[in-house]
Amino acid sequence: MVIDRSSELITRPLKDFGDLGQIPSLETQQRTLPIFDNHRVAKRFSTKRDRVIKVPDSKMLQKARTHLQAKGITRLLIDGQVYSLSPV
Repeated sequence: MVIDRSSELITRPLKDFGDLGQIPSLETQQRTLPIFDNHRVAKRFSTKRDRVIKVPDSKMLQKARTHLQAKGITRLLIDGQVYSLSPV
């Protein structure tokens, strides 16, 4: 996961991940939080001012779902797959 200097999560619109294939036009502006499985790939995604942090437990994302949604994050990008944060 990548954060900036003020410890805010770095998100991008879903359209910035065009290599995933065709994205429905209604979803192109959805704020997406990329979760990287490789530290090196995360470093390539970040800028000089950003930091890469490790997620200690994958269940943390499920626990923090409401907090992420309050920040406007509606999608997670994990290992090339897009997941919705909407309730099950």
